[in-house]
Amino acid sequence: MKKLIKAPIRGLTCANCVKTVKSIINSEKDIYFVDVDLTSELLTIEFGENFNFRRIKKELDSIGYEIIAKDYEIYIENFDENLENYLKNEHLILNYFYDFQTKTLKIEALMQADEIIKNLNKLGYEVHLLDEGKSPFDIEYEKRKKELNDIKRRAILSSILAFPLILHEFSIPLNPIIQLLLVIPIQFYFGFYFIKNAIKSLKFLNFDMNVLISVGTLSAFFGSILHFINPTIFEHVYFSTSGIIISIILIGKFFETRAKFKVFENLKNLYIKKPRKVVILDNGIEKEIEISKLKEGGVFIIKEGNMVLADGEIIEGEGYFDESTFSGEFKPIKKTKGDKIFEGTILKEGYVKAKALKVGNKTILNEILKLSRYAQREKSSLENLANKISSVFTPIVILFAIFVFIFQLFNFGIERALLSFISVLVIACPCAIGIAIPLVIAVAINKSLKNGIIIKNSSALERANSINIIIFDKTGTLTTGKLTLKTKIPYEHLIYLASIEKYNDHPIAKAILNAYNGDKFYDVNDFEYIKGEGIRGFVNGRKVIIGNKKIFERENMKITYDLAYYIENFGIFEIEFIDEIKENAKNLIKILKKNYKIIVLSGDSYENVKNVCRELDIKEFYANLSPFDKLKVLEDVKSKGNRVLYIGDGINDAIVLSKSDLSIAVSNALDIVKESGDIILVKNDIENIYNAIELSRIASNKMRWNLFWTFIYNIILIPFAGFYSHFNPIWSAIAMALSDIFVVSNAIYNWTSSKKFV
Repeated sequence: MKKLIKAPIRGLTCANCVKTVKSIINSEKDIYFVDVDLTSELLTIEFGENFNFRRIKKELDSIGYEIIAKDYEIYIENFDENLENYLKNEHLILNYFYDFQTKTLKIEALMQADEIIKNLNKLGYEVHLLDEGKSPFDIEYEKRKKELNDIKRRAILSSILAFPLILHEFSIPLNPIIQLLLVIPIQFYFGFYFIKNAIKSLKFLNFDMNVLISVGTLSAFFGSILHFINPTIFEHVYFSTSGIIISIILIGKFFETRAKFKVFENLKNLYIKKPRKVVILDNGIEKEIEISKLKEGGVFIIKEGNMVLADGEIIEGEGYFDESTFSGEFKPIKKTKGDKIFEGTILKEGYVKAKALKVGNKTILNEILKLSRYAQREKSSLENLANKISSVFTPIVILFAIFVFIFQLFNFGIERALLSFISVLVIACPCAIGIAIPLVIAVAINKSLKNGIIIKNSSALERANSINIIIFDKTGTLTTGKLTLKTKIPYEHLIYLASIEKYNDHPIAKAILNAYNGDKFYDVNDFEYIKGEGIRGFVNGRKVIIGNKKIFERENMKITYDLAYYIENFGIFEIEFIDEIKENAKNLIKILKKNYKIIVLSGDSYENVKNVCRELDIKEFYANLSPFDKLKVLEDVKSKGNRVLYIGDGINDAIVLSKSDLSIAVSNALDIVKESGDIILVKNDIENIYNAIELSRIASNKMRWNLFWTFIYNIILIPFAGFYSHFNPIWSAIAMALSDIFVVSNAIYNWTSSKKFV
């Protein structure tokens, strides 16, 4: 089959270039026609199946001729082997990348979008082209909403048709023919939802809830048809059983689907529908452009009441910003020149000009969404356990149902055997097992986001109940991290210290620079920062050292102080700082000490750490620690059989955070994607530490309780449904629906902690 493409080509300068390009392309197999237009820089090729365009493009690129392809973003639910094979073998698709977090396929191709979508549809994939202003969340939202409305419609209409059948069950006679006419649309139209999904599952030998329901209800339906063929074999009809079971299960499915939809809707609401246009400053003139055209480094304007559409830094003006979108902080925050602002926040009062730092998918808001979606897709050990059980559960149930059928057949006849068979299949609840854990995780992630808590690792939630020791980093976690210089230092010393600390970003550097508050600085040479120890270098020709005992040992100097500074020709002097304890830190420690042992690790001086711990009534603490020293303490604590939660200020504690059993990083919003913590706090306050611990604990309890309930439910009711002679299959449907509703309700409601932070 012949194909034709037209694509821009760059690098043509003369007729010889045209000749060279044509010659290279014509050397390939399966070429019917080639044209290279020098004026319009347009390449036209007609070719057959065996033409390898990727090889041609690579060869042309190597000698300076670039064929310009088009970039597309496509939302596609699954990325599997068949899709990958198509992308690899389609030579007009030059590059591709699939983002599993956003379910977005990025393609660089020499094909029109409609042709790509047509090809993917032929392969059986449902795809959506993402145009400007539409995100993957919008596509998934519409799909989930459509599914919810479909289930709702099926549940309502099937219930209306099933109502006369329910009356029949309460001894109001209904002619079997009328029952048949009522059940046919329920079974084969409204209930086709289960049959269709069962067929899909069986193709992959996956026995799920849909298989059980389909086999059970179809058995009731066709068993009842036997009544019309030979009433002596099958004395009664059970059309009402089939119709009522499907209606009840559709009602239960509606509640489950609505719960999952609400959870996703809450996540999507974080990604507020953004305006499509932004006001920029172009040569001093305000101009409105599409948001997709805003580039990093560009200047944009936010007016009162407007949403911030990119992460940026204020370069002019001031205002009060509502950051509740992702920090959970509802009180507007004043920001002025030099302050950072974030996409999704709203300027409640004021007028500012800002320089764009991050745009599009790179913003903090988008990173939070990606982290949250990824956390929901990660499997915890409890969820893996549930999935393993589910994979063998349905086949075992089917075998048990067959055994029950044979047993009842030889003892009570075919009618009782069929009813018991149906009861066992319908009452089994792999659906409840399947949603018991992931729904709790999804709700926990959504609730946490509203409070400025980001769960990066969903498996962390189930570890919360095993923790018995909490280790805190001191600076920036229990204290504000804003040090104040306590020691009175002569001005002639202070200028040396300020000059070298100007090259450092440590809280000590900031305290010294604040104390100096001057504008005269000496030249600095050979500056060196040694993590966990201090700094050294030459200032105005004199050697200067600031730090703890370790850095002085490197210089063969012995000091008796925790922190000191040395200036050549002046000597060695003690230096002390005051670190302010955070508001409510004392109350947090008091509450946590009721259930956990508390330890503090710090790189700060012994005296400073001792003073803070005395104030907070913490008995065990370690000072003057490097990040590797902290790791040694952590490993020593864990080696004694303890399960440790480490709480630190993010990047500075990355090593220890990654090695603890559970970790919480108290973050600066700009550092979110760099953090090593399982849980990240965007809003850096003491109460949010408590909220994160409590939310994790509650989620852990809910996951275990949901799993316990589904096991107990099946262990008790499946044998009961199989062998209790008066058990009605309709009761099985009610029990199954109630099981789903119970698991869903437990996942969604009652997340309030019994412990209060006061």
